[in-house]
Amino acid sequence: MVRPRINTPIEPQTKIKEVLTRPNVQRSLLWLSKQTNINHTLLHQIVNGKRRLQEYQADKIFHTLQRFNIEVTRDEVFI
Repeated sequence: MVRPRINTPIEPQTKIKEVLTRPNVQRSLLWLSKQTNINHTLLHQIVNGKRRLQEYQADKIFHTLQRFNIEVTRDEVFI
C-alpha cells in the first residue's frame, strides 16, 4: 500500500535560522545538526524549503533549543 501524495507546497522553515542568528544565541545550522542528530544536509534542505519538516524533527529541534536555555516558543521557531 502506498501513502497518499501530499500536494501542498513545502514551506521553508526560515524561522529556525532567524532564532539561531539572534545576538544572544549566535549558533549555526551545523551546531544544531550535531546537537539534534539530524543530518546537516537534511536540516539545510528543511530550512530552504526542499524537504518537509517532520514532527519528530521539530520536537528534536525545539527540545535542543530549550536544553541550551534559548527562550523560544514553538510558534517562534516553526511556521
